[in-house]
Amino acid sequence: MIAFLYVAAADTTAQHPEIENYNYDYHTYQETTDLLHALADEYPDIANLYSIGASATGTKELWMMKIGNINNGPASDKPAVYFDGNQHNNEVMGGEVTLHLIHYLLTRYGSDADVTELVDTRVVYVLALGDPDGAEYFLTGEVDWNPAEIPIRNSIMMKVKAELTDLKISQVTVRF
Repeated sequence: MIAFLYVAAADTTAQHPEIENYNYDYHTYQETTDLLHALADEYPDIANLYSIGASATGTKELWMMKIGNINNGPASDKPAVYFDGNQHNNEVMGGEVTLHLIHYLLTRYGSDADVTELVDTRVVYVLALGDPDGAEYFLTGEVDWNPAEIPIRNSIMMKVKAELTDLKISQVTVRF
């Protein structure tokens, strides 16, 4: 069974060399930010990275990646989907899944017919870290903020909801 899984993994990497270029590890806030900026710089026609505001402590940006082909019409004319990860400090796997989703869509665009069609005809919004302060604490054990000074947690989700509403995404569900 183990040999079969190894062969399957080796076959996947051979077919998709971009998988080898991804660091399958937990990423700190700075590593996540650096990767997001690098991907946005490498794929300017299909990736747009921007801040939707500051974290609850005000020390970190909330980075939203918009993925869609800008040469095929404006985002407002296309169906859209929103993903987020790491809404709570110990949910770091969600942040890693959304970070990998971004990497997957951008690196496979042009070589994978399904990904190319999706990016050409839709818009994908991804907030990899909904709680970058908590994730950093969970991953490193270090705190660069005073917990007694944190504003109400729901303010972050209100920023996300406002951003998505401004983008005219017709159905926005925010869980508190």
